[in-house]
Amino acid sequence: MKTKMSKIVSVLLCLVMLLGMFQMTALAATSEREFSFEVDKNVVQGGDVAPGKESFTFELVYGTIGENEQHSVVFTPDESVTLEALGIKFTTATITTNGAGEQTFTLGGTIDLAEVGQSNYWQFGEGNRILTLRLTEKNEGKAGWTYSDVERYLTITVENGYVYTDVHILGNDVSDNDFENIYTANAAPVRDTVTIVIGNNEKPEEANPNTGAPVFVGVAVGALAAAK
Repeated sequence: MKTKMSKIVSVLLCLVMLLGMFQMTALAATSEREFSFEVDKNVVQGGDVAPGKESFTFELVYGTIGENEQHSVVFTPDESVTLEALGIKFTTATITTNGAGEQTFTLGGTIDLAEVGQSNYWQFGEGNRILTLRLTEKNEGKAGWTYSDVERYLTITVENGYVYTDVHILGNDVSDNDFENIYTANAAPVRDTVTIVIGNNEKPEEANPNTGAPVFVGVAVGALAAAK
């Protein structure tokens, strides 16, 4: 009887160990978490031609936050620290607009929690890790477009395996995710071409000495272009 009980206990212990291994493997395999945030895009028509479809790309940059001599909050970028070093993959960074007006888009990617735990760049909070990145729109210099030059800031908080995001203005808790672009293009001016012929046929009895046909005496003024 004791032998049977010992075997049962051994089997149970093996099952517990196996379950623990499976859980560790699952945790390792799911160390990445998705993160997302929204941006509001306003496209303004600044000329005669309406804007069509256009794509815009956003960038996240690491930096440090401090105060200047005037005690204003400032952000000092440090592009030597890559997103990869922070455990971040910014995979959805481009949006596509279609015409003038306001639209809301979702950007985001993934965060490797293992990298977050080992990184020296994430700030320690009360049971969480916090990181603030500068969010800007990339100026690609496409014809007719005025790009948004505003700076917004994305704060990412990781707590108990969950990820929270907020887009805001630097130095306060006011959420602001607005970006505006202006498309300025004007239609080409339309030109009308008018041809005027002034004729003089005062002597129809005169004939061409070669063919005998009447001679038409005329003056061609040419093509006058009038721009509207």
